[in-house]
Amino acid sequence: MSLTYNISNTAFKFVLYLFGNLKISGKDHTPDSGAFIIASNHLSIIDPAIVSLAIPRKVHWLAKDSLFLNPFVGKFLTAYGAHSISRGAPDSSAIQWSVGMLNQDEIIGVFPEGTRHHNGMHKGLNGCALLALQTGVPVVPVGITGTQHLDKLWRLVFPTGKIHVAIGEPFMAGAMNPKPTKDELETTTATIMNKVAAMLPENYRGIYQ
Repeated sequence: MSLTYNISNTAFKFVLYLFGNLKISGKDHTPDSGAFIIASNHLSIIDPAIVSLAIPRKVHWLAKDSLFLNPFVGKFLTAYGAHSISRGAPDSSAIQWSVGMLNQDEIIGVFPEGTRHHNGMHKGLNGCALLALQTGVPVVPVGITGTQHLDKLWRLVFPTGKIHVAIGEPFMAGAMNPKPTKDELETTTATIMNKVAAMLPENYRGIYQ
């Protein structure tokens, strides 16, 4: 793990101990080795840091490209192990980077909804499904609750409340296919999103009841 990643996670764990209450369940479901994709619901800007604390191995995140416009934030995210992705259109460079990391037995964290939602899960985008089908690596579903009120970057130093990260068992989202059809992507996305929803209380599941 990188020094920036370790120091950041240690500092965040400390402030969570002081101000918040983090519960992690299913930690034993995370594979000890090999590549996998984390697929999670998305409530807050601090969710990547929360999930990273819950996973014993380093997680590489895809972060929206606008965050990298700030030179300081951009350098930190890069050092942390994140890569920019455009939310406005398919981003082939982000997909290629993610495939490359998975081929090196790394872990990629994805929020399939594409953005944060406080009123339950919304329809998933197909990027996570594309990664899973192109690489043939397992997906680990994660459900986050309790971070919806922490949707400001400064809350990283003041993360209050009860937070729960539920980690599910790895599963194969579909048969490996370098060029999946639109129907295959839609079906696989639905499978992934329903697995994530199963890790959440009903009031967090949105359209995936």
